Amino acid sequence: MRLRLPVLLASLVVATALAVPSHAATEWVEERAYVPTKYGEMYVDFVRPKTGKAPVILHITPYRYLYTDADPGASRTDFYRARYNRDGYAYAYGDLLGTGLSGGCWNYGGKAEAESGAALVEWLGTRPWSNGKVGMVGTSYDGAIQLEIATLAPKHLAAIVPQEPVSSWYEYNYDHAVTHNSTDDTSAGETGYPVGTPDLFDFVLGTTPNPDATHVTPERAQQDARDAASGCGISDHELRGHYAQPEYTDFWKERDWALRAGNVKAAVLFQHGWRDMNTKPNNFTRYWLNLSKAAEKRAIVGQWEHTDIFDTPPSGVPFPVPPLDVLDGFFAKWLKGRTSKEYERFPKIMSEAQDKSFRSTLPMTAPQTSLVLAHPAAGAGTLGVKGTGNGTFVNSGAEASKRYKANPTAQQGFTAYTGAAVRKDTRLAGSGSVVLRMTCSLPRGQVAATLFDVGPEATAGKVITLGLLDLRFRDSLAVAKDVPTGAPFNATVTLRPQDYVLAAGHHLVLTIAGSDAVWGVPDAVAGQQIAVLAGSVLRLPLGTAGAVLG
Repeated sequence: MRLRLPVLLASLVVATALAVPSHAATEWVEERAYVPTKYGEMYVDFVRPKTGKAPVILHITPYRYLYTDADPGASRTDFYRARYNRDGYAYAYGDLLGTGLSGGCWNYGGKAEAESGAALVEWLGTRPWSNGKVGMVGTSYDGAIQLEIATLAPKHLAAIVPQEPVSSWYEYNYDHAVTHNSTDDTSAGETGYPVGTPDLFDFVLGTTPNPDATHVTPERAQQDARDAASGCGISDHELRGHYAQPEYTDFWKERDWALRAGNVKAAVLFQHGWRDMNTKPNNFTRYWLNLSKAAEKRAIVGQWEHTDIFDTPPSGVPFPVPPLDVLDGFFAKWLKGRTSKEYERFPKIMSEAQDKSFRSTLPMTAPQTSLVLAHPAAGAGTLGVKGTGNGTFVNSGAEASKRYKANPTAQQGFTAYTGAAVRKDTRLAGSGSVVLRMTCSLPRGQVAATLFDVGPEATAGKVITLGLLDLRFRDSLAVAKDVPTGAPFNATVTLRPQDYVLAAGHHLVLTIAGSDAVWGVPDAVAGQQIAVLAGSVLRLPLGTAGAVLG
């Protein structure tokens, strides 16, 4: 469904603006305001020019207490405010609905969160000191709210810079109905711990009392009391965020903003890490591919984890263009109407593959190469070579890719398929899938598919990408259906997107297991017998390595 901006702009002028002493240069003024919206007041503090008009850069966040203390009069500053105030931009911090000093209930990435944020954008865009153009910046949740607001296409939103954001809250919590369990693929991070659950926001950041003694109006007090009495949906959040086998219902569809990315009209500068296992790269690719009406779309993606490359660039990354130069030019063009030949010459896409080279393309929609999964009558499985046997194994209920990596062809508790060595450097850019024909001895369970890069004469593998699937959701994420025990059935495992170059002489190895305790919470089904039947196929977006950016 398409979310519509609520009819509330006429009421926004009622916001209470409170001047506070300026700690900036004399030509700037610090202010704060409570902006009324349909869902509760949005708190915002900002630094704006004393005279004249300026574009606005807005940072909405639920993490007020990470940036400053609870004192509503305290100045908030960061890398972006320090950089862009000096260049003539107004800079604003807003507290996400139901967090910090804002009213209402935390909405878990939902409609109210987006609409209240859009109302704040429109309020800032219509101030007498504003030039009518609002841009947004922020990482993680602070990037997710940008994606949400942009789908509503508020009139004054000119540009967004989502960094490592969530675009689907279901895909943040679950990988095809398997609960996410780990946040990166480094050896230090392969300990496994739940991520994506709503506990932090419900019980720590959300529904906190407003400590602003200067703003205790009867209306606000009454609304806060009503919100507290309603429970703010906490029980629903907790239930949905901790399902062992969650259906993709209307609750999650409302929070799948990639579905509505085609509504975005603002210019978009996207930043994401291919190895960000917190917000996951599919939260980038799905939204990016649906951006059909954006004024401009640029992307900087690479082999880093969950980070802000503008403020704290990852070390050792050979950016062909300094990311800050791109950001400066992006804001200048879309918020000030100023462009330059240098900015227009910057590549619109900079994607760093595993080989540490950047390329100016993202061929994520390229035709997929199909490699059949087969076993001969005896011996190890193969990729791309026909065979009539089956790959069989017994699931322990707690297998983990940390062990597969040590020797992905060992086939102990899983089955493996080895491809021929590639003759030239081969690029995988985007997301592949494993289309399985299977039998299973139990009516439930999981499948974990992991794709490895194995070098000449090597036994250890390097993880390229992986994917998980709860077999009860093999036909639809909306409806669970038991597995037909002992009878053949089909199941497709979608692999997480990646930009990877398989070097000449290396080969692919695919493992199929019944769980991966590093990446997903296992379904405890020890003793489950699984067979991968002839006719199963690995599909990958493979092509030439392509030209690199200097």
